[in-house]
Amino acid sequence: MSKLTRFLSHLLQIVIIHGLSVSCTSDDNPFSLLDTEYIEFVPKGKIISQSSKEIHVTDEKTKLLLYDHILYLQDMSLTVTFQLVSDNPLKISIGKTYGYFNLYSDRIEIYSYAGSDIQPQINETLDLPHNLKQGITYKAGFNKTISGVEFFLIGGDLSVKRYYNADEDFMQYVMPGKTFVAVNSGDVMINGAVISSTTNENPLIHIIGDSFIEGAALPQFGYNINERWCIKLAHEISEEKCMIDGRGGDKVGAEWFERLKTECGLLKSKYVFICMGTNNYYMLDQYSEYMTKAISFLHSNNQIPILVTVTPRIGMNYQSTAGIINEWVKNSGELYVDFHAALTEPDDPSQWRREYMLPDGIHPSPKGYDAMYECLVSSMPELFESSSTTESQN
Repeated sequence: MSKLTRFLSHLLQIVIIHGLSVSCTSDDNPFSLLDTEYIEFVPKGKIISQSSKEIHVTDEKTKLLLYDHILYLQDMSLTVTFQLVSDNPLKISIGKTYGYFNLYSDRIEIYSYAGSDIQPQINETLDLPHNLKQGITYKAGFNKTISGVEFFLIGGDLSVKRYYNADEDFMQYVMPGKTFVAVNSGDVMINGAVISSTTNENPLIHIIGDSFIEGAALPQFGYNINERWCIKLAHEISEEKCMIDGRGGDKVGAEWFERLKTECGLLKSKYVFICMGTNNYYMLDQYSEYMTKAISFLHSNNQIPILVTVTPRIGMNYQSTAGIINEWVKNSGELYVDFHAALTEPDDPSQWRREYMLPDGIHPSPKGYDAMYECLVSSMPELFESSSTTESQN
């Protein structure tokens, strides 16, 4: 296990559990946190000027540039522009806490997510045609879309790209955690580090949710990850108008609320779908507390919240879990989509329609996602009317 991996894992754990920032100033710490503001999020079409940052690793301490927010956007990229300033042995790590690559002078090692609280595992090593050279400007990073992720290194006569389809290698695709650039050894000039997205700066819709939105269960059972209702919506109104954030196992709570506020500050949509609650069945007070805060925040930010009802869980009493959340949603006074009604038996709200559920007993099948999308279309025609209006204005 590398010292970088240990540190980043520890960092993510601290942030998620305690909500704290990390200081890397102690003498026995193998890291030096150089900057938490250098890496910037830049909306599509915007151009910024970043100062250069020359980094030398002379004291065996990894030099870390950290974007101090957790993003789960399914359409995002990181581009790091740099030059070598010596022939000393090089190792730069670029990516996110649980999905990144190590760049050496002669190769790239790509690491993938291995599960919650498990260290990332090396997935693949790519040998470079020749060593990196001084005097060449290189760009390295990743491009993540709703269908897959590509890692890249470009500069001079080098053009190395490796694409991973989300259906074929979801663990490489998912990439949880914080975005970072770390110089473990060598001497480099960082000329810029930018996070971006192909989503519009002011998209029509922002969808934030749990595993129903992330879609990890679909490829586990041999289905295409783009069977999700949120992808059908994005394809209908255009992907650049629909920002999607899905994180398996996510709960309505403090960390989730902070991420919601961060994303709404980066790309401000007209509508915000809050597709949460299936992991709050034993934390109902926390659900109502932070949903109330989220709704209040969105209204103050001139955004329109759209809530969803949630499905029953095998082994749990519907009336004391999902049923309470669904009553809260229906009595909230906000717009909502009744996904629960779309997926369950008409005469028994505690039972899924069997063909709408995957064998895991938790997540929707492709037919279930179809039913959810049909429910959305019939419940929220204004979303499609807004999209058509925007198209005509453009």
